[in-house]
Amino acid sequence: MIHLKSVLFLIIFLLSVLASGQPATTIIADADEMIKDTPSQTLTLKGNVNVIFQQQHLLCDKAIVYEDTKTLVAEGNVILQNPRTTLRGDKIEFNYEENKGTIYNGVVTSGRVLLQADVIKKVGEDEYEADEAYYTSCTTCPPSWGFTAANVKAEIGGYAYISRPWLHLLEFPVLPLPYLVVPLNSKRQTGFLVPKPLSTPDGGFSIEVPFFWAIDKSHDATFSFLNHEFRGPQLVTNYRYVTSEKSSGELNTGFIRDRSIENLALRNRWFIDYGHHYDLPNDYTQRTRLALASDRKYAFDYFFQFPHNGEPALENSVSLSKSFENSLLTLESSFYLSQIEQEFRFDGDQSLHRLPEINFNMTDQKISEDIGLYFSLDLQYLNIARSNGLAFEHTRSGAECTTYFIDDNGNITTNPDNPGTPVCYPTALSNGQFVYGPGPDGTVANNTAYGDLIRTGQRFDVSPRIHAPFWIGNIFDVDPSFSVRYTQYSLGVQSDPNQGYDSFPSRFYTEFGVSTKSYISKVVEWDQDTKLRHSVIPRVDLRYIPEVYKSNHNFFGNQDSLKYVRELQPIDDSDVDWRNGGRGVQFDANDRIIGKQILTLGLSNIIVSRDKKQDKNYNSLSSQYQRNFLFDVNQTFDMHELRKGNDARPWQAINTLTELRLGPLSQIVSTATYPYHNRTIWNTNTQLRFLGRNYIGIGYSKFYTIPLEPPVDEDTRRETVNLTTGLYFPYFYISGRVMYDLNPIESSPNNNTTSDFEKQFPYWQIASVITPPGSCWSILGSMEQALGQNKPTISISMEFKFGE
Repeated sequence: MIHLKSVLFLIIFLLSVLASGQPATTIIADADEMIKDTPSQTLTLKGNVNVIFQQQHLLCDKAIVYEDTKTLVAEGNVILQNPRTTLRGDKIEFNYEENKGTIYNGVVTSGRVLLQADVIKKVGEDEYEADEAYYTSCTTCPPSWGFTAANVKAEIGGYAYISRPWLHLLEFPVLPLPYLVVPLNSKRQTGFLVPKPLSTPDGGFSIEVPFFWAIDKSHDATFSFLNHEFRGPQLVTNYRYVTSEKSSGELNTGFIRDRSIENLALRNRWFIDYGHHYDLPNDYTQRTRLALASDRKYAFDYFFQFPHNGEPALENSVSLSKSFENSLLTLESSFYLSQIEQEFRFDGDQSLHRLPEINFNMTDQKISEDIGLYFSLDLQYLNIARSNGLAFEHTRSGAECTTYFIDDNGNITTNPDNPGTPVCYPTALSNGQFVYGPGPDGTVANNTAYGDLIRTGQRFDVSPRIHAPFWIGNIFDVDPSFSVRYTQYSLGVQSDPNQGYDSFPSRFYTEFGVSTKSYISKVVEWDQDTKLRHSVIPRVDLRYIPEVYKSNHNFFGNQDSLKYVRELQPIDDSDVDWRNGGRGVQFDANDRIIGKQILTLGLSNIIVSRDKKQDKNYNSLSSQYQRNFLFDVNQTFDMHELRKGNDARPWQAINTLTELRLGPLSQIVSTATYPYHNRTIWNTNTQLRFLGRNYIGIGYSKFYTIPLEPPVDEDTRRETVNLTTGLYFPYFYISGRVMYDLNPIESSPNNNTTSDFEKQFPYWQIASVITPPGSCWSILGSMEQALGQNKPTISISMEFKFGE
């Protein structure tokens, strides 16, 4: 039974905790037996002792209070509590005015923090010292981890300074350390983090020692020192900041003098990886993305720090956008560093840059209520630049270089004894002027075989569009549209229309389009709780460009030879080399005009379910509906291709997408079948979830390089199988991924370093997390063999939950 006196003392204690005045120097005491000795100024308390002083509550079996020295001595089941900590022990000697004392055979707890020793000294408001002590922040029994130490100095809410600690796992000593500083707060605290072992294929073994700096609530930084076995010491830093709910940034940098590089001049290696997103006043948004490195091989050697391995170029961009009610204005500049070139350094990089790029996009605006007429607009200004300033390239073959020369007067000659220079090199002419490309006889007839290649310039593109959607008898949804597109170029070469070159070429065309859909839908009762809606949506889309008007310029080439199959493929050498294929696209896909007269037929089959039992759990972040099945198929017919007669191939790829979701099972299958090439590209992924979050998955992909004209080179076929899994256990999680190559590429005769296993399993990864009972520490481990590596990367780290 709880005594009334204890309740009254508890109330008094709580009121004293909440009091905002100065700490009291007197005490409030109660016990079963109280003896007051006035001459000696002592108060002896026996049985159910309760003492309150300085917002602290003392419980014990026996206590003596010395009023002259403001001290007390308590024995027997001693418990001393304050708002932040609890002290327990056999005996305590305490100065209740200075709030300092010594507890014997004691334990100090604060939240998850536990400090235990034969003698613990309270030396400050929240400061404690102990020799031969034990520290942990685990609540399990026995603790999952802890430290024994020669000396511990701890400040609750601050740090614990531990001298000569031994790390114990489940009460077993496993790792000695010279010194350790740990935070005693669940909040972010400055201090050393747990070291992290790492093993990489070329760097060897290393241990990462990170130091975390909690600058303030919105900023922090981590400084990591690594000593790679084969590469040497390295410093890596991470800086993060948050300026508002939607504005933040992160910077990663690193430097190493890599002793694995034989050339001393190339040993200094570094990287900068930075990004931020700022939401500014008046609906402005500023974004920055930087990815810079000392050399092209850095992303491969240090992929675990600089995750850009496999990208064709390092992209660096800065943008500022302004949002209006129905439009968006963006100013952006992008700088690229090619990772495809063979040179180690980026010196003399030939990449093209978009400096600057201005885009204005206006969404549909209703301009007529009577007929439902809408207007939209797209504007773009683009400047393609090069860091070396070269606006064009001399690209002819070496055979031509040894045959054709240009003398000092600019005349073409085939006489190698004439004091001239081969026209194929950038130094072909003393003034570096552009070579238009007349043939050996000086006529224009052969200029498609010899012209230089334009690489830089400016482009202004404007494309207004109107459309007027309407229904026919509530059956057909029809959306006719009309758009105009005008593109003006400025190319930094001298104008000569006789040679097929104009300094300011332009392009103009109009486009008509009609999109038609119909919806056939039916709702059925699957059971008393579930409804299904089955929808079939056939569609027909027509695009028609009557004529393209453009200047007389070899920049445009002959785009009539472009196949519709090229529409979604990236720009490559077959585009820019107009001399061989008659195509003159130089900048990007916006310079393409593909599909002047195309008809696309499509059909979607959709099943959506609604479970009434789920309605009560519905909120704004979830959906009451689930799409259980989707099958979509479409194919395009190129009517313009029919003009090519017997060589015409108007039917384009048959594209399908299938999605199936039935409870724990989900499957996605996409295909593209090319009728004239007789090949199909496959991508499938199947995943099964079970017992909560556990899952297994299998994926299959089959890819060919599809040329403009059949046949397909069978050597370009790539087939892979991907297996994934994630398994959750009470204190253990493991995930894995394996890529199996069904037709691995054979190594060259001079390269025998790749084993059969590495060819068949080019990529695999295993990761695991062990979290013992109490959830106060974890072991994280991973083993990964990335593409192009002949050894796996191994990483092990430990995470501890320190503090209250």
